[in-house]
Amino acid sequence: MKLFWRSPFWRPLLQGGIWKLPKAFARRGELLITFDDGPTQASLQVASLLEERGARALFFIKGELLPEDPADPAANAEGLAIARQLQARGHLLGCHGLRHRRLGLLPPPIIRRELYQAQSRIQAATGMAPGFFRPPYGNWTPWLKKLPRTFGMSTFFWSHNPMDYSAASSEVLLRRCEGLQAGDILLLHCSGKGEAVTQQALPMILDLIKRKGLNCADPLALLESMNG
Repeated sequence: MKLFWRSPFWRPLLQGGIWKLPKAFARRGELLITFDDGPTQASLQVASLLEERGARALFFIKGELLPEDPADPAANAEGLAIARQLQARGHLLGCHGLRHRRLGLLPPPIIRRELYQAQSRIQAATGMAPGFFRPPYGNWTPWLKKLPRTFGMSTFFWSHNPMDYSAASSEVLLRRCEGLQAGDILLLHCSGKGEAVTQQALPMILDLIKRKGLNCADPLALLESMNG
């Protein structure tokens, strides 16, 4: 029995979006590491572990952790500072919705409002509108295929999910990552349940990637390639 979830071949047909890296990245032996649920202090700890090995990641962050107006004295100063630090350190920020809700269960007007607010907060915090959107839980319905596009965002899934939030130890999480291949998009979480295990395992996962002869893709290069 496999200990990680990998999307069946038919899922990308039903859930329109990015599931694997473009072929050019795969040919170069690259895969992409992504982290959900920031920005928190744990996001910065993960970023430091990545940077020790010269790697960068795509962080999908929640709009609710950012202020509506960064100039407001009562704004969420911590989330704002962390998002800006991640960007300044060469990582890419994507949109993970306003709140961690199953958007596919909501009517389109509410989804549209949440996407707008989340994107607006990220852009206000960083000066850059996110180009990628990952629906919380990967929850998806056909109308979610079009709505992110109206905000200039491509829906971004994953091809390898080791379910780090359920791993009992760093060794278990490492074993769940052994099937990583060129072109994969690895889903991890920098905050919430299992964050300590993920941080412990991350250096070992990066070493595993290196032993396999693979490299971590630069998310900024990915964004540029897709924007043509």
